[in-house]
Amino acid sequence: MPQFRSVDDHLRAVAELGQRYLASTTPTTEMCAVEQARGRVLATDIRARYPIPAFHNSAMDGFLVHYTDLTGDSTTLPVVADVPAGSAPRSPQPGEAVRIMTGAPIEVSGSVADTSLAVVPVEASDMPIGLSECPAEVCLQGTARAGQHIRAAGEDVHLEQTVLSAGTVVDAGVLATAISVGHSELEVYSVPTVAVLSTGDELRAPGEELGAGQIPDSNGPMLAALVAAAGADCIRVHCSSDTPAEFERTLGELSERADMIITSGGVSAGSFDVVKEVLSQHGVWFGAIAQQPGKPQGLGLVNSTLIACLPGNPVSVYASFHLYVAALIRLLRSRVHTPGQWDLPIVVATAGGHFPGDARRARFVPVCLERTGPVTATTVRAVPAHHRGLGSHLISSLAVADGLAIVPAGAGDRDDGDEIRVLCTRL
Repeated sequence: MPQFRSVDDHLRAVAELGQRYLASTTPTTEMCAVEQARGRVLATDIRARYPIPAFHNSAMDGFLVHYTDLTGDSTTLPVVADVPAGSAPRSPQPGEAVRIMTGAPIEVSGSVADTSLAVVPVEASDMPIGLSECPAEVCLQGTARAGQHIRAAGEDVHLEQTVLSAGTVVDAGVLATAISVGHSELEVYSVPTVAVLSTGDELRAPGEELGAGQIPDSNGPMLAALVAAAGADCIRVHCSSDTPAEFERTLGELSERADMIITSGGVSAGSFDVVKEVLSQHGVWFGAIAQQPGKPQGLGLVNSTLIACLPGNPVSVYASFHLYVAALIRLLRSRVHTPGQWDLPIVVATAGGHFPGDARRARFVPVCLERTGPVTATTVRAVPAHHRGLGSHLISSLAVADGLAIVPAGAGDRDDGDEIRVLCTRL
């Protein structure tokens, strides 16, 4: 009986391989215009060249006054200036008011908490909300406190503060933050190259006529799309022969061009499993993981290039990529290692059907996530993506799947209404 490696143990093996890779390679970086950096990974920490806010400013549309002028009922003050955002600051003398807009600068001597100035919102005045001429005087209701509705310079980010860490993926929020603290260029890691290698005489490119026993190569294009979505450049190659010599030659060429190679198929116990035959001689580990789908796996280094060898069935390939390969691509992109953890979010859902358990294997079932209820209290229901449940050959389930429902080994069945965790794959 073969020895099975648990899912957790295989994740640890992925982590250890990643550490070995980091120790043996030197990253390359480049400067990138901040507006072109979306999806790239920061290679250095980012420090603030400007504080945020850059100056004291108003948090409200209203009137800048000395709070001691307000009597508590209604106070009428002359309006001596109008200060929109982007203009120079103007301060009132005691007994005066300045109309001020959100974001407009305010001169404060010392701390905002100790100033005599305050902003009274327009809603607490006799002025209409919206466009209007600056009044000659204004009637203000109630009282105010020192520094009311005044944003202090640097209260969000102070000068030279580290606001972004190396390894951060640049998204819209990161981009806005980097620009706001004064950066027009960012140092980012070079985009890694991942080769997707399909093997097998039976495979034909999409659109080719199929002969007896031949099938379309869906794994190659699927993996190429997953690699691109994970933020890497892809080289896609089909090795059209099951002969070890041709596979070895193709492997050598790819290891010189790519940071990582992904293969699909040829890792089980068949007589023509050339991937396992050749790569075992390079010290690549092959074995069985206690999971369904995706039991046979291979993992290692070839000529200092990472290699992940996945099964041949498409659902197995899809699940294995999200469970193991995505973490390695993230490592190539960011040099930030997450040991033994999945990078994708996990949601707690309600089972929308029967999910059989297995005493020895974890099961990862493609599911659709259905959201019901009001937006503030949404219930998420996980429904099997295929009416037959789980099958490594049920390719059509991948077209609609939002994630992989997790049924841990030995945890028993999950039935309709039970709690079930789902690894989200559609982001």
